[in-house]
Amino acid sequence: MYVEGKPGVIVTGKLVYNNFKRNYHVAKDQLIWSGIPLYRGWDNSGNIPAAVVVGVPSPRQVHVFKEFHHDKMNIVGFAKHVINQCNILFPGAEWLDWGDPAGENKFSTKDGGWTSNAQLMREQGVAVQPSEQNPQARYNAVDDQLLVIDGVLIDPSCTRLINGFMGGYHYGEVGAGTGIYQDTPLKNRFSHIHDALQYVMVRLVENNRKKPKSGRWKRRNRGAMAI
Repeated sequence: MYVEGKPGVIVTGKLVYNNFKRNYHVAKDQLIWSGIPLYRGWDNSGNIPAAVVVGVPSPRQVHVFKEFHHDKMNIVGFAKHVINQCNILFPGAEWLDWGDPAGENKFSTKDGGWTSNAQLMREQGVAVQPSEQNPQARYNAVDDQLLVIDGVLIDPSCTRLINGFMGGYHYGEVGAGTGIYQDTPLKNRFSHIHDALQYVMVRLVENNRKKPKSGRWKRRNRGAMAI
């Protein structure tokens, strides 16, 4: 859905993130990759895969350059598609990949062995690592980063991600007009791309916490996380 030519949705539940502002967090023009190392987050545990490409242009910023998603595709075909597109859009980039821990779950093959979606991705050249399992930690990583001054900037082409921020990704109401909401966000066409973003964002925040700090920089709100 578009409102005045811009991404928009009808909010029917409770927002997952409270700190997103479209005019602040969505770039007016295409983001330009400067050759910095890139990170991918993957929702790679099912047949509705999604991935995002992000970069850290400065110690306190995250740029979301690209989104990939498909409503019905196996992980091998999806990984090949993302690799091909990334080779075109970001030639020679250095990559670090994080995915759904459930992507490591083993299943049997027709030859009698065992594999997983993550292993199938590795065989295609994506060295994906399992990310954080705890949903609340993932939600907080994204929402806190939104509070950082210039902390998140999203390319305007990432319309499904943007629409998810604006309410497509939400907690459903239990019953009509009850004001009581489910404990986990609805699984819908917006949830997979946001899972992908969370998997990469939470690891970037976690890695930043492990680095020694030489100083502090301004935050929009106390408690906001920095990359």
